[in-house]
Amino acid sequence: MDCEKGCPMLAFAAIPMTCWLCALLAIPQPPRANDEMQEFVYRRLVGRQHLLIACAIVATLLVALILFSAVGSPALRSSP
Repeated sequence: MDCEKGCPMLAFAAIPMTCWLCALLAIPQPPRANDEMQEFVYRRLVGRQHLLIACAIVATLLVALILFSAVGSPALRSSP
């Protein structure tokens, strides 16, 4: 495998995948009924998970934008 061109792009694409993995691992379990403190903590954890999902979306969009702009750049095209 020629890692001169492909491996940095693969490593760069691993950033949003890691963000999505963190967001999926941060799914909180619902609280028990009639426990006010657990409901408060649950709401905060859901808010944190939403922030992680937002970060993952931004990271995915940025990496996609950079990768798609790099595909069209003349530096990556092979010379005839």
